Amino acid sequence: MEVAAPIADLPTLFDAELAVSSLLGGAYAAADTNRAQAVAWFTQNLVDYAGGERTPRSRALLAGLAGAAPSEELAATAAAAGAALKTTGPAWVSEAGTVRCTGTWRATDLYADQAQYVATFAYPDQERGGPEHTVCVLVDHNARIAKDLFVAVGTDIVRRWQEAAAEESDILLEAVSADTLRAVVESGMDQADRLEQPPSDSYVEEWAVTRARLALLPTRAEPAAGDEIDQILADFLSSPFAARVAPEAPPGEAVLRACVTAAIEYAVTANSGDPLRWSPTAVDLFLIDWASDHAALDDDAAPWLPEVLSAFVQYAGQRRGLPEQAVTATIRAIADAAPHYTDAILGLEAPVQELLRRMVADGVDPTDQDEVAEWVIAYRAAQERAARDHRDTPPVD
Repeated sequence: MEVAAPIADLPTLFDAELAVSSLLGGAYAAADTNRAQAVAWFTQNLVDYAGGERTPRSRALLAGLAGAAPSEELAATAAAAGAALKTTGPAWVSEAGTVRCTGTWRATDLYADQAQYVATFAYPDQERGGPEHTVCVLVDHNARIAKDLFVAVGTDIVRRWQEAAAEESDILLEAVSADTLRAVVESGMDQADRLEQPPSDSYVEEWAVTRARLALLPTRAEPAAGDEIDQILADFLSSPFAARVAPEAPPGEAVLRACVTAAIEYAVTANSGDPLRWSPTAVDLFLIDWASDHAALDDDAAPWLPEVLSAFVQYAGQRRGLPEQAVTATIRAIADAAPHYTDAILGLEAPVQELLRRMVADGVDPTDQDEVAEWVIAYRAAQERAARDHRDTPPVD
């Protein structure tokens, strides 16, 4: 308790919550594995000890824990223990549990590979509770991981993002629902908790209070519910973008459906959770790192994946309102990744019937390695030409 004694001398509850968060951060940094579990154990021991001491400084510590404990259950336990004490503590202990969220935003670029999630908070009594403040968490959507976080006094960060978005067309600041922000950020922080080393010193010191602020926000169901995914798939299949896939010899609805389903599955389960968010990095990860091992595509559908993905990316770009140059850059990335994906599926033990049919239709002897190699090179070149041609294709209204 000696290390926590100065908390009682702090001027506001906000200062106490930051101090407690830094204290809990020591337990977080010291743990090699199961960091969240280690902090929970340490927090519970602090609550038990402070609840038994029954002094003004223990009352202050419990008030700080009620606002910075990294889970709703631990916060409630600390609040109950503090209320049970027959000592007053600093004047600000009465403000424990009163802070509320006043706004939630997401700041990012056009592709949203990374996004800064911003939430502002305020106490009803700012003299005792403390100033308005902002919690910011940087999330990498491709890795689904929180890369950094910090807590800042005031809400100037929102204003600066608004000014940057007004000046730069490729910077976006949009309001997001509080439940969406909580779901995305908590998922990213869960992933970061498994890292061998925490992302940064500020991450460690303000991890607990950030978790506590997230716990004040409403929860939501899993992103991209089944009905929404079904609607996106049906809308794409009936769109002009689907009709653009090899119009002279279309692959058929079953192939289109299988390929788009694989793309959506990746986006929802292994990427950002948004089936319409695609970027050069996202398509590269999908085709090279994920599709050949995880996509449940049969021999008919597998060879079509890069071409169908190109069409779906165009569709998604229109739905999201991306500028044409942003979509084109993603199409180019698909063309660059397609040869690697083709190599991967050619290396599968099962024969890829669609590729074989295309080879035979083009007069290639599948048993002639030189002819097959020449055909694969030409196939790759055709995909690259398709990407280049996209730049000259006007968008569909």
